[in-house]
Amino acid sequence: MVSLQPPLCDFGWKARPFDLLGVDGKRHTLESARGKNGLLVMFICNYRQVSL
Repeated sequence: MVSLQPPLCDFGWKARPFDLLGVDGKRHTLESARGKNGLLVMFICNYRQVSL
């Protein structure tokens, strides 16, 4: 079900440093992902309800 009152995004939070192994076999860190204008991370869900 869709939320009719989504939470507001607090853009003031700082990302915690991370060091993750990607599926490409490379190490990925916050510093390697950050661009000149910052970094935007989106968590997207493609939810579809199916009626049976």
